[in-house]
Amino acid sequence: MKRISTIFIILVFFVFTGCSLTVGKFDANTHFAYPNSNITPLGHVKVATSKSSILIPPDITYNDVKELIDKGMAQKPGADLIINYKVDTTVTSYLGLFYSLEITLQGTAVKMEVGEKELQETIKKSRY
Repeated sequence: MKRISTIFIILVFFVFTGCSLTVGKFDANTHFAYPNSNITPLGHVKVATSKSSILIPPDITYNDVKELIDKGMAQKPGADLIINYKVDTTVTSYLGLFYSLEITLQGTAVKMEVGEKELQETIKKSRY
């Protein structure tokens, strides 16, 4: 009976044992920002997606990243890109057999109006 209890405790320990690794990245913007364009902040956005698999850790595809960016911009109507964004990727392994992957994107959604800024006015105001 003692042997069965010990085996049970060891099995429970392994079942509830996991390892997580989080990797992050900062970047300036998700899309090309045209020079001399007017950028209007619309607000903070945060979106996440997750995947899981058995035996082989799930991978991140181009479509996963595109879906995250599209969901983030959809939170603020009229958004053209996300600036000062951060992407965190967390991979969790349970017993080396089961894997969970979570990707989180957060940043500032902005509207971009391509046009001409009055640079001479700015220079005059700053007395440069």
